[in-house]
Amino acid sequence: MYTSTITCAQCKDNIQLPPNTGPFELVTCPHCQHTAKFIDLQLKAQEEDQKFVDELTLTLAPPTGD
Repeated sequence: MYTSTITCAQCKDNIQLPPNTGPFELVTCPHCQHTAKFIDLQLKAQEEDQKFVDELTLTLAPPTGD
């Protein structure tokens, strides 16, 4: 039984995680066999999310009246 998923940093495929996966456990992508610590994958996902938000903010920001 799987409870959540995370994105592989290498191939961008979804990895299903078993319950109670610890932050320092190794996670292996079933598609490309890339292995990384769960916490590293979480940090990578947060960085990509923040980059998306920053780009979206720049795109939607109204022009300033300088």
